[in-house]
Amino acid sequence: MAARTLRAVITEFQPDVAHVHNTWFSASASVTRVLRQEGVPTVMTLHNYRLTCANALLYRDQGYCQSCVVGSAWNSVRFGCTEGPRLTAVPAALSIAVHRSFDTWNRNVDLFLAPSMFVAEIMGKAGIEEGKLLVKPHFLSRIPGRRAAPPSNSRELLFVGRLAEPKGIDLVLDAWKRAKPSGLRLAIIGDGPSRPLVEATAREDSSVEYFGWLDSTAVLRKMGSARSLLFASRGPETFGLVLIEALGSGLPVAGARVAIVPELARHLPTMPTFVPGDRDALIRAIETLNDDALVDALGAKGLSLFSEESEALAR
Repeated sequence: MAARTLRAVITEFQPDVAHVHNTWFSASASVTRVLRQEGVPTVMTLHNYRLTCANALLYRDQGYCQSCVVGSAWNSVRFGCTEGPRLTAVPAALSIAVHRSFDTWNRNVDLFLAPSMFVAEIMGKAGIEEGKLLVKPHFLSRIPGRRAAPPSNSRELLFVGRLAEPKGIDLVLDAWKRAKPSGLRLAIIGDGPSRPLVEATAREDSSVEYFGWLDSTAVLRKMGSARSLLFASRGPETFGLVLIEALGSGLPVAGARVAIVPELARHLPTMPTFVPGDRDALIRAIETLNDDALVDALGAKGLSLFSEESEALAR
């Protein structure tokens, strides 16, 4: 059905190029075959790891997993990587195995856009040809507003994201409880399955405040008046848009070494980073954020990096 529909669209529209995003839910890999047959150059943005991982996250049992990247796609069934009964992983595993055996993606897609070096490296391991991988980071549709005051004027650390175990919210709350940072507050923005835990913690601990889900304008406003962002994801996120929102807001980041954090740390060597899931290292990172000079320097350097990259993109 998707293939027939697309063929009709191509006949009518005569595109110069096709940009494919996620084929899993609304289409299928057959659309890339149709595009090749019709002679339409095809670009695919890699928003997740679906081409090589049944749950698309490279994540299981509270940690990073490459079992299906370097091994059989049927490992996802063996380990029960998807939600629900173990057999729910079968459709995704079958899809990965079939397209891997037919080399579907290399045959049908001309260029893959990876939002980070990490994604490009993973997809290279998964069999995507190196010459077809281009790193193109995500960007913001608008520049955050300038700060009214330096980060050191605030005592508020932010967590922004889905309230779920892969994002590390439980790790942040545990580290916060154990660190007992003097004079600092923790503000949490987001929603998800861990919301009851967050709400209970906020009721019991006056230094923790839960704001629920906020729209992007409100999030950027909070970033523009906070001291630092805590980015504690356990899994290998493809990018982490919240990170560049923080940079553009002049907001320092203390982050787990996933997504673009390692790339940012090369430009910001004093940026507090830690191994994903390492509670004690996160505690130490939180403690460093008491240093006024450090957070102000990080905020200024991060904003400078964001501005340089934005200007480069505009040229």
